[in-house]
Amino acid sequence: MFLNCCYKMDITNNHTLYLWTNHLDEEECISLFKDSLELLYKEHAIDFRKTFFFLRIINNTILDNRQCNYGYLHVEDERLFHLILGRNMDGTRREKYASISDIFPLDPLPTTFDVLDEDAKFDFLESFYKNGWTELNNDKSWELYETKIIQKQESLFRFVTGNIHVEPALVKAVDELYCPNAIISHNIPNEISVDDIKSYFSRFCTRPKNKKEDFPNVIQLKGKIRTVIVCFNPNTCDASFILLINKPAIIKNHSIRFYYAKKSDMRNVYGRY
Repeated sequence: MFLNCCYKMDITNNHTLYLWTNHLDEEECISLFKDSLELLYKEHAIDFRKTFFFLRIINNTILDNRQCNYGYLHVEDERLFHLILGRNMDGTRREKYASISDIFPLDPLPTTFDVLDEDAKFDFLESFYKNGWTELNNDKSWELYETKIIQKQESLFRFVTGNIHVEPALVKAVDELYCPNAIISHNIPNEISVDDIKSYFSRFCTRPKNKKEDFPNVIQLKGKIRTVIVCFNPNTCDASFILLINKPAIIKNHSIRFYYAKKSDMRNVYGRY
């Protein structure tokens, strides 16, 4: 079950966002995000206030003499992920369509913009932009009067302040020496159980279509040093995104660093890999 788990290109998922802010710290970002979810509910009656999310500020740097904090935001619900990026909940772009005749009623309607005289061109463009339309065919034609014009609509979700910026997070391809769906850590404290580790990481797992699947699978290796391997669904990139946002993982107030498991580690567990 862990053999075919390599991917060769940078990818995104529908849960993890790269986040940066000029000066807000982690607690301020979390509070602001909660306030933004409240605003989404009040303005549009869309309720994600109880949806699990995880926000971690990873590092800070100085750009143009200003502090810049960056980190990651993981949301459990894909619909919320799309809303944060300014899309509809199904992932489609927030756009409205109309035909030329909807905003420029001429009878008969000319077939192209260029055949209009200067006054008509001015009237058309004035109406075009006044109604919020933002895109016209490059060749400025509206053949059969059915050419669609696109009006971009405002995002339903908005941060309470403009100090947080997001974009889809990316993960890199994994070196062939490692297994991209398994992570490992050594010297696990005795008070942290296998169930604790499973419970912590399960929050970040892609929900399986097959309810019989039970990921992650946590394996404790025998030896003087307490070592665990955590295996995720090989049909996902959950392990990569979990490593991205958990630097380190905080489990029962312990800071624990995980790394990709080597294929040699997996051979020691399964006898082959």
